[in-house]
Amino acid sequence: MTKSEAKIFFPFTEGDDLEELWEQRFFEQKQFFLTRPPMEKVFKSRIAKLLKQYDAYLLLGGEAVKNAPVNLEEKIVFSESVLASYRLFHNYRNAFKSKVLQVQHPENLSQVIEAWTAMEKEYHKLWSNEESKMNEVQVTLSKEPDPMEVLKAIKEVGGEELVFSDLHSRYALLPEILQNEVKRLTLLSEKETLDFRQ
Repeated sequence: MTKSEAKIFFPFTEGDDLEELWEQRFFEQKQFFLTRPPMEKVFKSRIAKLLKQYDAYLLLGGEAVKNAPVNLEEKIVFSESVLASYRLFHNYRNAFKSKVLQVQHPENLSQVIEAWTAMEKEYHKLWSNEESKMNEVQVTLSKEPDPMEVLKAIKEVGGEELVFSDLHSRYALLPEILQNEVKRLTLLSEKETLDFRQ
């Protein structure tokens, strides 16, 4: 990357404090990850752009940020129970959000986002059901339902005893909110699989 290319990726005006500008842009990207539903393709695109911005920042004379290792060793394991997995999913997601807040280097953030989106994909696969695609209701992939409403519906349908195979075998009998969530996560899982192949 040349200096003129670096100025495209990391625009600034004379007199700007590069370190302060980098910290502000890094913070803005972290806020994006914390406030948007995790969509792998979107998140990876943002990370790629952020890494280019960091390279440009360094090339323009910015001071390197300390790269501290991030602990991502926790094994992600979901249960057959829909309720237990739903709770675990939100616990894992909150843990990843906490790590996003902690990291200070774009490479570390990239590792966190990679692990986070992998966890999301595993969770989406659990809900996947071909029958749900026949449901004519329109769902927006990036619009998550109210977690408390989903939790309430899971408890009403079967609580701890409700397993993912029940979501498949009794799909037509599920409350509307669960039918919609099954369809949304099925389509999301399909999209992620297609994106991965490309």
